[in-house]
Amino acid sequence: MNESVTLLGPAAPSTGGSRVSDLPRDLLEQVRGRVRLLALLLLVAFAVGPVLFGVSWVVGTLLSDHAPPEFYARKGFVMADAAAAIASAGIWWVARSAGRGRARDGELPARRVARPRRHGRGLARAASHAGAARGDQAH
Repeated sequence: MNESVTLLGPAAPSTGGSRVSDLPRDLLEQVRGRVRLLALLLLVAFAVGPVLFGVSWVVGTLLSDHAPPEFYARKGFVMADAAAAIASAGIWWVARSAGRGRARDGELPARRVARPRRHGRGLARAASHAGAARGDQAH
């Protein structure tokens, strides 16, 4: 029974911040930049309809011109476009501010990670350390 066994010690303690991924920090920053760009493009694309609708409504109101019924029939689609534009703006804002804060580079500030997810990570770490303390390592 001459088997070679490699024993690994417990992982280094965390520095307090929660890493998003094990991917390199520069790659995560590139992904954040691309998400920001895509969200901005979608924001512009979805905002064109509501802006033109609003401008035409304001101009029609100022000229005291009555809008045809077809004008208000599009209101549902314009509201859907406005909702998508607001969602894109939210994604852009989160991607822009995800790399900022008091956390170290490549880590999210603690307020950006949902509490249940942080607790789940803590429980997983505790279980792995408990397994190592029980003697699950080969002798």
